[in-house]
Amino acid sequence: MEIGGSLKHIFSVNNKNMKRIGLLLAVLSIFSFCSLDNSTATKLFSYFENGEVCFFCSSAETEIKNTIIQANGNGFIVATNIKNAIQVNKELTNCNGFSIKIDKNENIDLILKNIEIVKKETISNIKIVYGYTCGLTFCTFIDGKKVNIQIAENNDFITIGSPIILGSY
Repeated sequence: MEIGGSLKHIFSVNNKNMKRIGLLLAVLSIFSFCSLDNSTATKLFSYFENGEVCFFCSSAETEIKNTIIQANGNGFIVATNIKNAIQVNKELTNCNGFSIKIDKNENIDLILKNIEIVKKETISNIKIVYGYTCGLTFCTFIDGKKVNIQIAENNDFITIGSPIILGSY
């Protein structure tokens, strides 16, 4: 009788502990997914066939294949086409963000489905969306909410930036 009672108590405690452990593992899984080293940026670069990518860095190597490096205030803009963006991203250090400029006719529905939209606005016929998604390293706060992706659509282009668009729309 005592053994059965003890096992019942152990299973009861373990059941509660298992729920706690399960919750902890779920939280840790979400945290680790959300802190991936810019894998979402790599996915963004691979969504589109054509476009331009600019990385905004505090320092830049003088020789990176298939790039144009320009001094910009206290940092550098490293520009490349979207086909080279994944490789260039791997070679860069000390970057604070990036932007992708694509044709207005590109389909961005997949991106919009995977972000939590924080704010929408229209300024001078430019539609702007601010959002948050797991996997992007850079972030800032807009209206007190965490933002790590901004999308702007003008008459000719769609620009996607992280944490926000650091260049022109």
